[in-house]
Amino acid sequence: MPSANDDGRRLSLLGAELEDLELDADDLEAADELAEQIQAAALAVAGSAGEDAPLLVAAVTRELATQAIDEEIEEDRAAGAGPACAAGCAACCHIPVSVTAADVAALLTWLVDQDEAVQQDVIDRIERALPRVTGEEPRGALPCPILDLESLTCRAYEVRPLACRGCFSDDASQCIPGGTISAFVVPQVISRSAAVGVRLALAEIGEDDGCADLIVGLAHAIANAAE
Repeated sequence: MPSANDDGRRLSLLGAELEDLELDADDLEAADELAEQIQAAALAVAGSAGEDAPLLVAAVTRELATQAIDEEIEEDRAAGAGPACAAGCAACCHIPVSVTAADVAALLTWLVDQDEAVQQDVIDRIERALPRVTGEEPRGALPCPILDLESLTCRAYEVRPLACRGCFSDDASQCIPGGTISAFVVPQVISRSAAVGVRLALAEIGEDDGCADLIVGLAHAIANAAE
């Protein structure tokens, strides 16, 4: 279970993660409860998992966050206000995505299981993208290296990061690749709160508890795996 000492850090991380969403006190309390639930679930599976801990954390938190998001989306659909997202609309795949170490572990495992052509395509696109991510060149509308550029669908959809799971457009006409996304708020709250819970759990078991741009995080993971 999360320790009492985690409360302050959890609230601090949530405040930073959710600041732009301008939530009220009740929403912040619900976000804190979800982050604590995710943290506890992550610790339950990761405590004695060793080097596989981030991967197991990714699996259990992915399931819990997706369930919560799906329930919210179904409520929106029932009210006639479902998401405008559809396969082939990849505007959200051109914006920066923040990932946890658990997200990266899941993506790296996915990549290892792909054929050589897909692996090389992802690696090549990461290498070309890094100068734009690190600020050496203008970022612009930079497609995710995991995005299939022909079908405009996510090749790692089943293990996509928490941040991606929380991104649902409420007006596709307002979604601009590399720019703004007109998105539902509650799924973002769920995914960001879940990420906070993941980071706290990883910290408690001595794993990397930071977050990074998806391209940078995956580049580091690929480099480390090659050593």
